[in-house]
Amino acid sequence: MMSRFPRRADAVLFLALSLATVALSATAVVGSLASVGRIFPGFIVWDNLFVVPLGRPSWTGIVAGVPFRARVKSVDGQAVTSRAEVEKLVGA
Repeated sequence: MMSRFPRRADAVLFLALSLATVALSATAVVGSLASVGRIFPGFIVWDNLFVVPLGRPSWTGIVAGVPFRARVKSVDGQAVTSRAEVEKLVGA
């Protein structure tokens, strides 16, 4: 493989970028698989409790009209102050 690159530095850079790509891809796949089967509110919430402007049209939050960039203040009338509380109440 080294003969394909004019300089050794090019080969090392290619190898480093390839390894980084594989590592990031593996991390994304593992993270995605960890989410399979988990209950979620039908929209994505950041740590600061704002609704992320991203989602599929079929997600229940999108269908219900939850506005993007809105701040989640409560779940079923119970005040929340963190994303962990939102996830706990939604999953309960």
